[in-house]
Amino acid sequence: MEENEYKSTYNAINQLRCVFEKAILSRRCDCALSNRFYLADREGISCNSAKAQSICQTLLQQLRKNAMFALKVTHIGDSLPHAKEIKVQNGGALGLQHALYPEMAKKDEYVADIHAVVTDALDRYGGIEELPYPEIIKAIVAFEGRRRRPPNN
Repeated sequence: MEENEYKSTYNAINQLRCVFEKAILSRRCDCALSNRFYLADREGISCNSAKAQSICQTLLQQLRKNAMFALKVTHIGDSLPHAKEIKVQNGGALGLQHALYPEMAKKDEYVADIHAVVTDALDRYGGIEELPYPEIIKAIVAFEGRRRRPPNN
C-alpha cells in the first residue's frame, strides 16, 4: 500500500483521531475513550468523544506551548518531531497524574486512563490554563522513551 493511499484510508477510517495516540501506542498510557484499530499492519487510535477530544487537543497545545523552552524549540506547529511529541504526550500525561496523585509519582510510570486524569485535573484546578505546568514540564523533561538498540556489527 502506498503511503498516500494509507494516509487517505486512515483518515477515512479514523475521523476522530485520539490526540494522545502516540502515548497510547507507546504502551505507557491508555484511555477509557480510546478505540484501537488496525490498518495495513499498523495500529491506530480513535477517540469515542468529540468533546473529550477537543479538551485533549487544547491540553496538548498548552503542554507544547509551555514546554517550548525545555524542548529547545522556538516554534510549534500542529505537531513536533516524533521523539519530542512522545516526550510531551507521555511526560505530560504522567506529570499531570503525578500532580494530582503525588503518591503515584515514584512508583507508577503508567497512566491507565488519560480521560479520567484530565477530568480530575479540570475539576481540581478549574481549567486547562490553571494546571501546574512547572510540575508537568519537569515530567516532560524527565521522560525517557525507549532506548535505541546498539547497531549490529
